[in-house]
Amino acid sequence: MSAIGSFHLFDDAKRDDIVRAAEAQSKALRKKRFGFLPPKLPLNPDPFWDFMRRHVDELEDYPFSGFLLLDLELLAPGVLGSKDPVGGKLSAITGSTFISFRPAESAAATAILDAADLSPDAIRGYLVEEQREEEYPAIVSPIQVSAQHLGKWLASVTPGKTGLLSIG
Repeated sequence: MSAIGSFHLFDDAKRDDIVRAAEAQSKALRKKRFGFLPPKLPLNPDPFWDFMRRHVDELEDYPFSGFLLLDLELLAPGVLGSKDPVGGKLSAITGSTFISFRPAESAAATAILDAADLSPDAIRGYLVEEQREEEYPAIVSPIQVSAQHLGKWLASVTPGKTGLLSIG
């Protein structure tokens, strides 16, 4: 099983609009056809993903499983702990994992990431604790590259912008 990880950037003026688009998608997915049949899938258009395509920039492709980003959270506790409410709202509405970052949250996550020990020995120790030692050493480089990607993504969150990390 794998998960996709992607990072999006959008204007702060669209924060309420993106939540409304997710709510419209959720409503469309619950609406019954003829009063009893489930909706025809895929939704066409899908209000949320149509909004994302039109108003949100996806930053470069992430070449690994989104689960590596969750490994980063365990290696650098708090790096994905943003308290910005948009990600939480989107997660609750869609059932997927979204974490949103404003500049302050991005700076805090960057500081956590910069202070994290992501050396091969630290990663090996983490894998031993998680009873995943068989993944060593193959996972070391992907975790380190994931940290670089996350750092680059976080650096793109500037005043007037919201970063949105999607894992799922």
